[in-house]
Amino acid sequence: MEPPKGSKRLGRKATVEQARGVAGHDYIQWGRFYVITKDEAHILLTKNMEWNWKDVPADEKAQIRARINTRLSSEAIPQIDDDVFSWRMSIIIYDIKKWASKSANSVHPSAAPDPSASPIPNVASSASGSQQTQTRSYDPIRDV
Repeated sequence: MEPPKGSKRLGRKATVEQARGVAGHDYIQWGRFYVITKDEAHILLTKNMEWNWKDVPADEKAQIRARINTRLSSEAIPQIDDDVFSWRMSIIIYDIKKWASKSANSVHPSAAPDPSASPIPNVASSASGSQQTQTRSYDPIRDV
């Protein structure tokens, strides 16, 4: 969709305020737009986590934009044009991938406790058929 004559195109380095102004959304509408686009980005990245926005096929972009605009319309929120759509999707996809990368790097398998070294007896294995009796020391309060 071409912008109307006299309207300003949204650059890649545009601020949130500039993008919101081009979209014609108020604060609440913009918040819903963010949630809707985040949902769509998560769906897209479940198909291929390696994709950046530029890697997404044109027909897929058109389908995503149509779904976003349908959801916006159903909530009486102005639909978005290509500039705002591309601006937001490239940012949210980058952010999701960055967050996923940080989450993966913050999990250290060596820091996980070793279940075989646990001082707590494994109830499931002792109840699985082998008749192991555990001896406990005498406790005058418990054993009275």
